[in-house]
Amino acid sequence: VYLSGGSFIPRKNDLQLLHYWTLMDPKKTLILIGNGPEEKTYREFIAEHHLSNVFIEGFRPHKEILHYFALADASLFLTKEDIYGHVVNECLSQGTPVIASLNANSARKLIQNGVNGYLLSLDNDEEIKAVLNKPITPEMGVKAIAAAKGNTIEAMSEAHLRIFEEAMKA
Repeated sequence: VYLSGGSFIPRKNDLQLLHYWTLMDPKKTLILIGNGPEEKTYREFIAEHHLSNVFIEGFRPHKEILHYFALADASLFLTKEDIYGHVVNECLSQGTPVIASLNANSARKLIQNGVNGYLLSLDNDEEIKAVLNKPITPEMGVKAIAAAKGNTIEAMSEAHLRIFEEAMKA
């Protein structure tokens, strides 16, 4: 089971993900969780391409979405652009490896390619197809949690305090 959570808007790139899913093994399930203006387009695409292995779930509360992440084999975040992308850290914190585009700073910071997920360029269709078919191992889930542990609110607060202290010394 693969999961993509977020707003159904063009920059999140779920329509491209659906195009790739037409090439996937029908035994691999994709769940899109969220809502937004592109939902109707997604539903029409799914119906037109007879994607019986793709499901759309509406918006879910934060606690519930974390449960979905914990149950998924991997999370997909093929965003065209994101300033940060908190969903990457949320997935990793639940032991869920993430397959993400290089267009999110969180993915660049938190994902070690092939260790706790995969990073890919949206400019390379063959790479995307290959990565979507790579195995997700239990070890990747363990490494996902380890990566998230270093990116907590407490760690961010400590980093900010160090920055402020340095600024005050100057």
